Amino acid sequence: MNVDREELYDLIVATAADGEEIDLSTVARDADLVGLGFDSLHFTTLLIEVEERLGDEITPEAFDRFADLEVFSLDAILDALIGPARPRSVSGP
Repeated sequence: MNVDREELYDLIVATAADGEEIDLSTVARDADLVGLGFDSLHFTTLLIEVEERLGDEITPEAFDRFADLEVFSLDAILDALIGPARPRSVSGP
């Protein structure tokens, strides 16, 4: 997938907003979406919609990482799809 983390976050939030009653932009990125009513059908539909909107396939490896998630948070989904966020460098004094 050739998209940066923030673009993908925005796309997931927009995609979920189209078909759900939950505004993901108001949800903490580490909140478990299952607790908010998302189920496997929601997640599958979300992934298919993301693929269609990007015009790019989600790799089998990304699907495998997605299937192995223990917590379905926005950050975990982003990590599964495009890899973990890189730590920001902190400049010293």
